[in-house]
Amino acid sequence: MSDEATSDHREQALSCSGFFFKGEDIHTARKLEETDLAFAGGHWAFRGHKDEKKGLHTELELAFERHGIPEAERAVCEQLIIREFGRKAYLYLPEGELPDPWDTLEWLSLMRHHGAPTRLLDWTYSIFVAAYFALAASGPGDDCYIWAIDVEWLNDRTRDVKDLMKNQDERDKTGGHFRDHYLTNRERFVSTANPRRLNKRLTMQRGVFLCPGDSTKTFGENLNRFGHSPAHARYFRIAKAPETRREILQLLYRLNIDEETIFPGIEGLAKSLRDRMPRINEGLIRLGGGGGAPRKEID
Repeated sequence: MSDEATSDHREQALSCSGFFFKGEDIHTARKLEETDLAFAGGHWAFRGHKDEKKGLHTELELAFERHGIPEAERAVCEQLIIREFGRKAYLYLPEGELPDPWDTLEWLSLMRHHGAPTRLLDWTYSIFVAAYFALAASGPGDDCYIWAIDVEWLNDRTRDVKDLMKNQDERDKTGGHFRDHYLTNRERFVSTANPRRLNKRLTMQRGVFLCPGDSTKTFGENLNRFGHSPAHARYFRIAKAPETRREILQLLYRLNIDEETIFPGIEGLAKSLRDRMPRINEGLIRLGGGGGAPRKEID
């Protein structure tokens, strides 16, 4: 990808293991809103990240790389990680929050929710939520990125590989169906894979997991099975200019998208104060009245 592009309309290309995403820059909040309208009515998922190189890597593949796990040992290693989490999760969670013992996909979703390395990659059906994740993960003066992919096209291509779509009896990919087609699979593909029961965070984020078929390969290598299709894969670089960042964060604030709303609970509230600090400070100044010095104490 060229770092020289400055126009919203100058097209670029970003490769993920040979699978290309056609892209452009976003310099204004209006451009982000226009992009959202352009994708409205489609079946698109979005992912925001600070790093153009690591943004499309699952936590599982990054852990394999970090610890030097050979490719031949990765499938068994993944199964052992799932087993270890399942054996000990009851020590930390109420029984009502534990998935069915045989529902592998919901176990993976729970693991991902708590930060364990899994093959699931977090995406969202909202470009605004993706923009928030991209901006929250990056610092001032840094570019950040949003990937977009047509998940209807993705699932159609997966169906061409083998019949991996939802179990017609259960209308989902849980249980034995998931284990048969994913955990013991060595075919490369990527498809959507949400559990039957959605947790609160996944619901609030309008989240969807994209799941590679062969966990011994990278997400990009699985995706590249489908070949290059620029009409179905896009990416957007949010420009590093401070005014761009400020303008888009203001838009997201008006849309009620911040840490408190997309991470329900006390942790989300606490983290949201980081981004609300300028507005809280403005309110403090207003308490002083007439633009004077702010009060030193607040009831």
